[in-house]
Amino acid sequence: MGSFLKSVWQKLFGGPGQGAGGDNPNRREMLSNSGASKGTFPSTLEGFGYRFNTKGELVDKSGGKFQFMVKKDDPEYNQRRYVVLGEVVTDHLYGIMENELKLERVPVPVDARVDEPQSFIFRTKDSADNQNMMVLIHGSGAVRAGQWTRKLIINENIDTGSQLPYIRRAIDGGFGVIVMNTNLNEAVVDGKVRKIRGSETPENHGVYVWQHFVQPAKAQNVAVVAHSYGGIVACTIAETFLKDFQRRVFSIVFTDSVHTDGRALWSKPVKDFMKQRAVNYISAVEPLDTRMENIHSDDCLALSAGTTEHERTSHSCINSAFQFMNRRHGAWLNKTIFSRFKSEL
Repeated sequence: MGSFLKSVWQKLFGGPGQGAGGDNPNRREMLSNSGASKGTFPSTLEGFGYRFNTKGELVDKSGGKFQFMVKKDDPEYNQRRYVVLGEVVTDHLYGIMENELKLERVPVPVDARVDEPQSFIFRTKDSADNQNMMVLIHGSGAVRAGQWTRKLIINENIDTGSQLPYIRRAIDGGFGVIVMNTNLNEAVVDGKVRKIRGSETPENHGVYVWQHFVQPAKAQNVAVVAHSYGGIVACTIAETFLKDFQRRVFSIVFTDSVHTDGRALWSKPVKDFMKQRAVNYISAVEPLDTRMENIHSDDCLALSAGTTEHERTSHSCINSAFQFMNRRHGAWLNKTIFSRFKSEL
């Protein structure tokens, strides 16, 4: 594991104050064995005494922001409360995607048996038929479909920490959308924890979703946005379906991706593809869009995301990211038209 990935990993999953900081995928298991698990918590935002206001901020009845420490002498209780609230917030976000944005929740695997554990993804109803498609891939940890970071959703506002702004812009731009759910890898069935077929790992989930939802779709113009560990998932998909990527993917936007830490795994054609069609918006003190030094000459373009916070990069660079995708889309369409013209000669 490279030094950059180590620093990101420590920032996201190590150290104190996780309730106010990153999301730790192992904390649920740790807390289930602690005294905090004996407490019961509400299953709704209202039960917690919170709501999202018109600005998308999580506030209490008096308009105050979320407070992590409610019991000074019981940090495990505070963390458990944060974890359960995060699950409630996730359900709220799912409701927005389904009811407001009209996305469909589709089971994974597609042929799951009744007694088999399942995951799911979200997609627009036109994703199978639209000529344009955007695929969103979040990072690692406790985040689920539609989220970049629970920390910013809970402590700041829902648009800053979620994929909702990307989904809305993609739909407004005439794109179908597929939202991956790479971290839901196991489920409890009959009291036993079982791996989900096709989603045993984030990489497996990405490959499965691409094979069963992206590859069969009619889209000829595909854009991918991948945050943090999602970059490794995207590269794994590219390695598995390279010809499909070369034929249909016109742009990949990484946001503080850690894909370079696995670069030894990627073939030269995949590295060449990324260098030609991808950009990585990285956390940096420099202003947004500042070209950054890339330690790997065969890696993609690196630009400042305009923030030093890893988890904020996707939100911070969104305007620049869509400008990049628009330029790539225009160049891609012109190239496609020219190729068709040549074939007709």
